[in-house]
This record gives sequence, C-alpha cells and structure tokens, in this order.
Amino acid sequence: TYIMGAIYIVDACIIIQQKSNFDSQHLLCYKAKLYEKMALEDSEPFICLKDTETALRIYKSLNIKEKIVELEARYTAIRQLIRMNNVEVFEFSEDYINYCTKKIRYLVESSNNTSIITNIALFKHFNCIDKIQAKADYAREKGIIESLFTTNILDEFGNTIAEYSSEKEIKEMFFWKSFDMYFQTGISLLNEYIIESYKAKKFTYQNVIFYMEGTWYNEPIIHTYNGEKKELYILDVIKPGLKKFFEELDYYFLDPKNNNFDYIIVIDTLTLKMETILRFICEKLNIATFKTRDKGSAKLVMEKLLDDLLSDLKDTPENPTGFKEEDRLMLKYVLTLKGRNLRNRVAHGLMDLGDYSFTDILILLYLIIKLSTYKFQNVDDGVIII
Repeated sequence: TYIMGAIYIVDACIIIQQKSNFDSQHLLCYKAKLYEKMALEDSEPFICLKDTETALRIYKSLNIKEKIVELEARYTAIRQLIRMNNVEVFEFSEDYINYCTKKIRYLVESSNNTSIITNIALFKHFNCIDKIQAKADYAREKGIIESLFTTNILDEFGNTIAEYSSEKEIKEMFFWKSFDMYFQTGISLLNEYIIESYKAKKFTYQNVIFYMEGTWYNEPIIHTYNGEKKELYILDVIKPGLKKFFEELDYYFLDPKNNNFDYIIVIDTLTLKMETILRFICEKLNIATFKTRDKGSAKLVMEKLLDDLLSDLKDTPENPTGFKEEDRLMLKYVLTLKGRNLRNRVAHGLMDLGDYSFTDILILLYLIIKLSTYKFQNVDDGVIII
C-alpha cells in the first residue's frame, strides 16, 4: 500500500539522519502515526492489533505519554475483538474407539488397587519422543512454505508471546506442534482410563494416598528456618488438591446432568505444586534451587525460575541426573510457553472460567503420579534418579 511505501521512505530517512548524527525523533513520531493510520484503515483484527502494537512501541521509545495512554486503550479494545480458534477436535473411527474402550475396560478389570495407579505412570502415549520427533521432521520437510506463516505464537488475546525465526527455532516449533498432536490423542485415552477406574471404585482418594505414602513423596526433606530444622513432605502439600479432585468427581457423578465439576481450585492448587515437586527433586539431586545475580554493586540471591529448574534437570553426559526426558518435555509442554503454559496462566490470573478444563486436571494427575515413581540412588559423584 501507499502507507507501507511511506514507511519505507521514512525508515531510509531515519538511517540517513542517524548516520549524520541528526535528531530523528520527528521522523519516528511520523512513522508511528503512519502505523496508526494503517491500523485504523484495516478491518482485519490481527493486522490492526500488530500495527497498533508497532505504533505503541515507537511512542514508548519516544516517551510520548499522551499517545502511550491512547494506544494502550486502543490495543486493549482491539484484542477484545479477537477470538482465537483453540478448539482442536480429533475424530477417530468407531472401530478404533470400540477397540480402545475394550482394552481399557480389560485393563481396569485386571488391575488391583496399586496397579490401577502405576498403569497411569506407564501410559505409553506420552513416552514416544522418537516418534514425535520423526513426525515433526516429516512435517517440517513437507511444509516449509506453510511454516513461514506460522512462526508467531499468539495467546488467546492475539498478543505475540513468542516468535520462531531461526532454523533451530523453527525446528523446535515443529517438534512442539507434533508433541501437541500426540498429547491430544493420548489425553482422550487417559480420560477414559481414569473415569473407568473411578467407576470401578479402584481409582479413589484413599488408594492414591495409600500408594503415594510408599513413594519418595512421603520422605522428608529437611529445611532450616532461623536455625531450626523442619521436616517437609511433598505429600502434605498435594493432598488438599487431590482430595478436592475426588470430592468434585463424587459430586459430579451423583447427578451428571445437573452437577458441574468445579475445576478451578483443583487446577490452581495442583499446577503450582508441580514447581514444588521439581524443587524437591532438585534438592534430592543436590542441584541448587537458587542462583546469584548482581544488581549494580549489590550481590543478590534469588530462587530459580521454572525454566531454570527444568534446564538443570536435563539428563546429559556432562550432568547426569537420570530425569526422564519424556517427563521433562511433558512438564515443559504443560507448564511453559512451549505448550499449555499452565503455570504462568494460573500464577498471573490469566485464566477465565471457561479456560479451566478437565484435560488440565488429567495431565496434572498424570505428572504427579509419574514423578512419584522416581527413586534416588547415591553414586560416586552425587545422586541420580533410577
């Protein structure tokens, strides 16, 4: 368009001004106005949002407060018009559904109160990283042109929260898209297994707690506060969320047509406790859960962020931890920007009532049970998971 042509000319003028050590603020301001004009003339909300964001960034760099307030309000109004299509439907043939249902019911019938829980930890659909990578490589090879249009990651408001641009980043993007497809398929099977197990009165709060009491979740971690040692147990902090889950399940099945499952407390509680579990695992592996940083002359110490913990837990020849890579990747998918971003959305109040789902509860249960199966062994130069 003619506006884009004008922006191109203004950019060239800005470069000349800067090379000549002349002030270019008036040109930057004009460039922002051009992006504003383009946003107002475009009827496509995504493009309008992006142009408004660009103008807002320029005004912020110039510290023009009146325009910053105006553009922030306009940006908020535009993003409310955007409706992200985040519903993914995977249709299976009736024969396949019947086959899976028959297998699941047989598995439930043949399991006792312990194996009904350990079967979840052994769920094979979440342990096929090689297959996921192979699918991603194939999709990338066959869909290079398409990838040019899908390298921006948007949240439900249309905000750009991540961008894949380098060769390495685009390869990673295809992996996580492939991972998401496997997740959608696997979660439907896990859903049926857990519901059938519950109906058979084998997957109960009492049985889950009894099982977990025999895992490392019931082993103390010693913390010292003000010189006083205290014994802390993972089980103590995940019990309330698990209890609430089964209470809601009981209530729902009393009258499925009229009783709604309250997801919010369960998801909010268990999501944040996932990071607690990871910190305790790091402590058992003698991995520091804090890091130092300098702020001017001040020497500060802060707790590591979730991404730091997941990075430190990666099992490598240089840093053997024994942490299973499929579990680490699932945690990244569920809790971070790589996938569902559940931890950030819960912690920062970014989930509306309709954003909470039974799917999130299922995968949190899976991860809690899977991580409970870890066993720790002392070796010559430290501790590893076996």
